[in-house]
Amino acid sequence: FNYKDEKSYMVGTVGMVDEDCSQLDFTYVRCDGDDLDKQLLESVKQFKNELCTSGFGQISLEFFERRKKGWFFTMESIPWEIWSLRIRLVTVATASEREIVTEKVKDSLTEFIIYIAETMNKPDFVPKVSKQAELGNVYDVSFKTVQPYLYKISSQTGDASNFSVGDTVKRFLREFSAS
Repeated sequence: FNYKDEKSYMVGTVGMVDEDCSQLDFTYVRCDGDDLDKQLLESVKQFKNELCTSGFGQISLEFFERRKKGWFFTMESIPWEIWSLRIRLVTVATASEREIVTEKVKDSLTEFIIYIAETMNKPDFVPKVSKQAELGNVYDVSFKTVQPYLYKISSQTGDASNFSVGDTVKRFLREFSAS
């Protein structure tokens, strides 16, 4: 963001990188920010390690903004979008089974990525920032090369019967009220 004055700003460009997932023969686009990528990969690796022991899990990416709350103007985190991906590990016996499962995973990921792109391209979907002083209430300004929306990654693993939308919402509310 380049501010000319408090209310007039220009949004800079965001570099993009093609990311190859060799296990699936799948390529997607991500923002070019090594520090952001490193932080995201740490969360994903931790989830992967937990998933390998349990066989089922859910990882969620939650976007939020900070708003003033109450008399003392304490800040609260208000989620404006949550993306959750449930994963079940499967064992395949043959190469042909592996190909079928791999194609299904690629199709599911493609649908998920298209959904995200379509949702984010809606003009009134994302929070607006009008003043430079409010920038940190919507964007994570701690990175050097990119300023993503404020986000939180959470995951849980275990038995598939333990996962419900209600439980997920309760967990998010409990985590946000604690922060």
